Amino acid sequence: VAQGLIRAALEELQDPRVSAAMRAGARYTIQAAGLPMPGVDLDQELALPIGDSLLNDTGQTLIWFYSGAYAADQARWDDHAAAVARLRVVADRLLAEGDSANARFAAGAALALSGRGLWLRGETERALSTLMEGQRRTTWTPSASRETLNGTIRWWIGELLLELDRPREAARYFESFWNDPWAAERLGPIYERLGDRAKAREAYALVATAWRSADPELQPRAQTARAAAQRLAAPVKR
Repeated sequence: VAQGLIRAALEELQDPRVSAAMRAGARYTIQAAGLPMPGVDLDQELALPIGDSLLNDTGQTLIWFYSGAYAADQARWDDHAAAVARLRVVADRLLAEGDSANARFAAGAALALSGRGLWLRGETERALSTLMEGQRRTTWTPSASRETLNGTIRWWIGELLLELDRPREAARYFESFWNDPWAAERLGPIYERLGDRAKAREAYALVATAWRSADPELQPRAQTARAAAQRLAAPVKR
């Protein structure tokens, strides 16, 4: 995905060794970037889980989170509310079993998911504080799939801060995705706006380099980044 090889990434996700939670997270991330996913029925892949036979499996936290996020993006508010409620049930049950760490993670996921809904329904300030608290509660290393969930929340916060015209704060969240061309694509214009040409040029160059052999759908964006890097490399006319 970092290299813009989306079709190859989708093939890798078919590997049975990839967990269902990681698969859901990757598919949500790809669709959130507005990229085509040939051969993937997202309505099926990111549908709410049926039943609660795996309710105590903390991997289900991630699946409910991403299916609820996709429901919110599609304005399916009943499904979104059901996902938030289920995550809270998971958190309560884990806490009752004495698993406070996983309970905190599930409760944070529920908070962040509710924050996503608030944002998409126009309650931006309330959404921001809710997302930030959810992000703090879901900090978890060294689990790749759980870090992916936390990364999704950090991305939402960065985008919301941009919407609220707070680019300097937004930059900190996108900077947390170290050496990531997707984040660099956001950071280039932010740094330009903040007057830091050197950082902007570096961000654009990362995008252009990472996506040199990307899928055709990303080539126009790679060319835009390359042109921006070249423009910023030129001496400033006084």
